[in-house]
Amino acid sequence: MLAIRLAGHAAADIPAAARRGILRLAKHRFDRERRDAASDSILTPREREVAAQIVAGLSDREIAERLGRSRRTVTTHVGRILRKLGLVSRRELTAELAEQHGVETAGP
Repeated sequence: MLAIRLAGHAAADIPAAARRGILRLAKHRFDRERRDAASDSILTPREREVAAQIVAGLSDREIAERLGRSRRTVTTHVGRILRKLGLVSRRELTAELAEQHGVETAGP
């Protein structure tokens, strides 16, 4: 973001091609930081998607219908989510815990 501010303040002194390069680098770094936050999660993208549905209170059957997967596949994902997070039951998967692992929840 500093690069963007610097480019904005010194726009008259920096050639247009250099400004575009600075902005492209700053955007790349921001995008990478955003991706890294999700990749820090021990859950796979599909597990995060299933976890969000669990937090919303859906059953395995309902999750399977929404995601176009078999109930058995969803049950496997649920088991892996619980094991990775050290949980005994799906009721223990709270919105706060899910968000700590990169799950985007609907919120209140």
